[in-house]
Amino acid sequence: MKGIPPRRFFGLLFLLAAGSFRLFAQEQSAQELKGQAVLQVDERTVLLLWSQNSSGMPRSDAAQYMTYLIQSLRSALNEAGYPTVDNLQIDSLTDKPSELALTYGKERALRWVFILNLTLSDRSLSWTIGAYDTKREALRASDSFSTFPGLSALPSLDDSARGLVQAWLASIAADPEVVNLAEYSQLFTGPQDGIEVWYGPAKTGVLAGTLEGGTLEGRYLPFPQDQPLFITLYKEGFWPRSMILPKGVTSKTIKLPALQKQSVHVWGVGTGRGRLLGATYFYRYYPLPDRLFFRFDNAFWAGYNFTPGSVPFWHDELRFGMGLYLQDPVDSALRLAIGTGGSGIISYLPGLEEGSVSTNLDMLLDPIWFSLEYHFPRWALFTEFRLPYATGSGFLSQGWLEASNGGPFFLIGVLFK
Repeated sequence: MKGIPPRRFFGLLFLLAAGSFRLFAQEQSAQELKGQAVLQVDERTVLLLWSQNSSGMPRSDAAQYMTYLIQSLRSALNEAGYPTVDNLQIDSLTDKPSELALTYGKERALRWVFILNLTLSDRSLSWTIGAYDTKREALRASDSFSTFPGLSALPSLDDSARGLVQAWLASIAADPEVVNLAEYSQLFTGPQDGIEVWYGPAKTGVLAGTLEGGTLEGRYLPFPQDQPLFITLYKEGFWPRSMILPKGVTSKTIKLPALQKQSVHVWGVGTGRGRLLGATYFYRYYPLPDRLFFRFDNAFWAGYNFTPGSVPFWHDELRFGMGLYLQDPVDSALRLAIGTGGSGIISYLPGLEEGSVSTNLDMLLDPIWFSLEYHFPRWALFTEFRLPYATGSGFLSQGWLEASNGGPFFLIGVLFK
């Protein structure tokens, strides 16, 4: 080991710092959308409200006609892709049915409410159907008809229901506020089982499901087509990740990335320049996962020049320190850590005479060290550069140290989370 000129020392620091610049450019734009509303008003489901009156006729007769009218209306809506969520009987209609539609629709977060009113007497069967838009607070289409009671009235009931649906569809076809909703569930695949997919923020959004066997068919929700959808991936003990589906729910399968395990207790092994005849074992504890850590290393190696008559020079270094990751976000695959610390090297130099050994302790300072790492979900590859300073307490002279062939020390190895 020999001293490093100050110019080379500070030049190396500059190069390492400049190389880390790209890490600061990473952003996680999806986080800005955290907390946004995921669910919107259901624009694909229709609520039916109905009322019937009979004058001088059995109520059961009026109920039969109303049942047929509801069935016809449901059939026409289903064919158009608008299923009915429910049908509710109301005692009687007020003079402002639009207010009734708004009240029921907004309570259930539904845009479309159809109100049916049927009146039966001994000589007349009459009905009215209104299609209300709770978002625009308007009547979009309506139909009224009157005929004689009997079997001949059934085709008229069916024609009225279908004609009303066609008029309603024509009314909303050119409306820019009418949102077409996805009619299928989103499919997901991924390499990591146990990942929960949430529509919106994790734990406060809606759980789409959990990835099992590498696949997931998400829970169906009526999301708008061709509009971005915010989702969050979550797994206990791993860093959550936010994603944006640019076109929302589509028929294309979405491939999910693997999540990074949160680092708390990490073990590792490596070797380095000037220490190839040996290995380094180390442990890291992260009080702030993947951000701040304390390190404890033990390196054991031999110095040997492979010439006749030479003997190995044994070294055992106990090293301690702390480090800080500079990248953002914390779960980035490529990471730069910077730290400081110190160490003590116990050296054993066997003498030429049998049984004679020279032993000494060198105290080193690590004012600064750099580590460049590439992380996989449960492990990582790393290379570390250090510029130790010897205090002159043992075999080593006081000053900056470099490897036996010149240049800084570096360590390469593997981390296990």
